[in-house]
Amino acid sequence: MNKWLKRMGVSTTKVVYNDEYCPFVLSREAIDWMKSRGYSGKFNDKEGVCIIPRHHPLLVECVETLGERACGEIPKRYNPIRDLRPRLMVAEIPGDKYYVIDYDGKETVIGLEDLVDAGKKKDLFVDSFDAGKVFFTADTHFGSRSIIRYSNRPFRDEDQMTEELVRRWNETVPADGVVFHLGDFAHGPADYWLSILERLNGTVHLVVGNHDTASARAKALAGFASVHFQRIIEVGGQRIYLNHYPFLCYGGAYEGGWQLFGHVHSGPLSRSGLDQPRLGMLLPNQYDVGVDNNGFRPVSFAEVREKLAERAGTASDRDGGMHPDTDGAPVVFLDVDGVLVTDPSSRQPGSGPSEQLNWLLRESGAGIVVTGGWAAFKADDLKAGPLSAFARHIVGTAPLAGTLKEAVAGWLLRSGTKHRYVILSATPADDTRSVQVDPSAGLGQENVRKAIDILNNPHETNTRNH
Repeated sequence: MNKWLKRMGVSTTKVVYNDEYCPFVLSREAIDWMKSRGYSGKFNDKEGVCIIPRHHPLLVECVETLGERACGEIPKRYNPIRDLRPRLMVAEIPGDKYYVIDYDGKETVIGLEDLVDAGKKKDLFVDSFDAGKVFFTADTHFGSRSIIRYSNRPFRDEDQMTEELVRRWNETVPADGVVFHLGDFAHGPADYWLSILERLNGTVHLVVGNHDTASARAKALAGFASVHFQRIIEVGGQRIYLNHYPFLCYGGAYEGGWQLFGHVHSGPLSRSGLDQPRLGMLLPNQYDVGVDNNGFRPVSFAEVREKLAERAGTASDRDGGMHPDTDGAPVVFLDVDGVLVTDPSSRQPGSGPSEQLNWLLRESGAGIVVTGGWAAFKADDLKAGPLSAFARHIVGTAPLAGTLKEAVAGWLLRSGTKHRYVILSATPADDTRSVQVDPSAGLGQENVRKAIDILNNPHETNTRNH
């Protein structure tokens, strides 16, 4: 290609880059080679980062001549586990303008013509659709008998299920609607898939699921308006990432972007199996559009927006969250480790302790103030992440302090109001309102009974000048 460019009169530039996940390091032999040929500049800055211009003719010639011998040893502090070495390569690009970008050390050379104009970057790979016509669904599993038992669906057999799913689809989606089906469409031969598609209202786009890749045929996939493994769309100005599977991390997750998914078969009748414990980790802007979770019908863009607003607590205050500025409001100071989390390797609340905490919150109407190491996180991040099951109860985090008692006192002073409170911790808190929990078992029934007794004691209330 480069010879062709030169024949066309296009000038090119050679650039050295590192094609391995580690720092760019030259070998002692490479450094001596360049010095012997007249290079007198610095090789690295104070942090050890290579500062030689990547297009320097001597650097390019050195790497082309020495090959692997130009690659240096990585200091142990940057390479504690794997025995990595840089892989220095030479790229040739049109023109003389370029960028070297890296991810964890692995570099890519970007030429000027490869750069995306800033005005176009926002819409790169994004398709826009009319908000009033867009619907989402997943996990229909047309023609499957076993899914009725697996997901506890209220149908006699697969024929009744298919007829009812088709009926509800067409009641919901207009003829000119656009439906994004996020995987696991149907089972059986391609002709069966096509016969179902012919009966469904709207234009249907497929984001393939695990069952689709196992059973689909090219003839069946040709019946959809489009087929993708993942997709980013924009509806009514809202950026949406579509995938069959829920993702813990995805582009736009912390910038208001939605992720819609299927696969997990959540819902009031269904069982999510091994995925159930993981669903508590979902962000408020993620939603299962599968039929089990949405009355066995597609869900409109407007409905998804309302459901996500409710989850994020922005639609209304009807979830009954505790108001920390009310005199006498009960508060649970929660040291998460050892109380909710008994397995440090997972960092996820245990199901048993979580049930006990829910019981305490129901009985007392208390809000949660997170203490200990978890108080280093923002309350909103805890609500959206590992403590999402208790999001509506979390009223804040205690200040980081030398002792738990000092942290509790700091929050009470900052609140400016009186509170009945209890401290739940796996370590001694040196406070008469504390309940010490066995860290190997987590919060138990007896702990909750003690906590309720403390919260019900009118004499155990802090004052404004606590």
